[in-house]
Amino acid sequence: MARTAGGTRAEQARTTRQGIVDTAQRLFAERGYEGASLQDIADEMSLTKAAVYYHFRSKADILRAIVVPTFHALDDLLDVAETKRYRAERMRVIVNGMVDMLVTNREALSILMANPPADSYQTDKPVLDVTRQRAITLLYGENPSADQRAALYFTVGVIAAVPALADLPTEELRGTLVRTCTRLLKVS
Repeated sequence: MARTAGGTRAEQARTTRQGIVDTAQRLFAERGYEGASLQDIADEMSLTKAAVYYHFRSKADILRAIVVPTFHALDDLLDVAETKRYRAERMRVIVNGMVDMLVTNREALSILMANPPADSYQTDKPVLDVTRQRAITLLYGENPSADQRAALYFTVGVIAAVPALADLPTEELRGTLVRTCTRLLKVS
């Protein structure tokens, strides 16, 4: 493997790719998804637009690179919840973990809620559907009622509240979301 002054080429590529994601997230937050172009991202990083295209085929691919790690984190969270014997323990793990993700990713959520690109979820929708179904089964078993399924979908909808509650300090936001999600999920 070729080594350069800054590490291997693969390491440099990973660093550049992550820099593009981080820069895009900041620009999307500042200007909105539609307000930040690939050229803006390239300019911020002192790269050519072609260099950005080398790592990402489109702006939507960059957005996916911001969002998809959350899907993986949700799967990891459900793995932990699955180890819990009692429903109340599983609920606590899921609610606390989900709220931690929401609070940690406040900026990315603000981007998505402000101007969601039309194609941003289509590729990942099947993955999200499987994750939701897995959460429903973990919380309510194999035959959840309509109320239980609705409770999970409403809880997922709490995502829209995060940007709307941006004025709250982090711990207050976290407490509010934990209480709200727990109440929503406590259906029989």
